Parts: sequence; C-alpha cells; structure tokens
Amino acid sequence: MIFQRIATVMTIVVVAGGVAAGFAAMGPPSRARTIALDQRRVEDLIDIAGRVRDRGGPLPVFFTTDPGIPRDPVTGVPYVYVKETAVRYRLCATFAAAAGADGPIPRWRHPAGPACFRFERDGIAPTGAAFAPPSTEIR
Repeated sequence: MIFQRIATVMTIVVVAGGVAAGFAAMGPPSRARTIALDQRRVEDLIDIAGRVRDRGGPLPVFFTTDPGIPRDPVTGVPYVYVKETAVRYRLCATFAAAAGADGPIPRWRHPAGPACFRFERDGIAPTGAAFAPPSTEIR
C-alpha cells in the first residue's frame, strides 16, 4: 500500500516536472500565440509583395486598402504600404515580439513594435533590415 502511494506521488512529480520543463523551454502558450501571429504578419507581407510584383505596370500609389489584401490578424487594420520611388516601396507592420536571425523566417528579423521593410519592384523579399517607420506611419 505504501509502495503504491510512493509510486503515485513520484509519477505526479515526474509529470509536473516535465510540464514545468516544457514551459521553461518553450514559454507559456500565450508566447507561442504571439510568435504565430507575428509569423502570420510576415507571411501577409510576403503575400502583399507577391501581389505587387504580379500586378505588373508601375507601382501603385495605394495598395493595402484594396479588397482582398491581407490585414493585421489581430486589429484588422491594413498594413502600411508606401511607394518611395518608381521601383521601390516599403511595407510596415506592428509586431508583438522581436524576431532575430533564429526566428521562423530568418531574413525577416524585426523589433517588437512598428517595423518597415523595403522592397524592389520585382522582389518578394526585403532588400535590407527592418527599420522603424516615421512617426506619422505608426498605427
């Protein structure tokens, strides 16, 4: 009888330790959700860049407010699109957490908060590192 109680307590301790170790390694579920939402934002920006490229012709003055264009998955606000030159534009989003080189999409490193990426007319990958947008573009 005592052996069964000891075995039961030990099993509970081992399972609880495993759960605690999992949270320590991966963080709480809210952290995983935050990372997934930021990854979705990056995927949306990739989608928008692909649509700009596939559209052909000159770069549009406005784009992210067109019907069917992805919007931020939490706020529903359109992503920021700014035409800079005839062949260059930027896309901006507000991220919940920073993502470094070890992030899910390494080329898309970004800080937490508002961040912009520059694109060339025919590309779907940013031409450089993320940068903070001008304060007038922050939503």
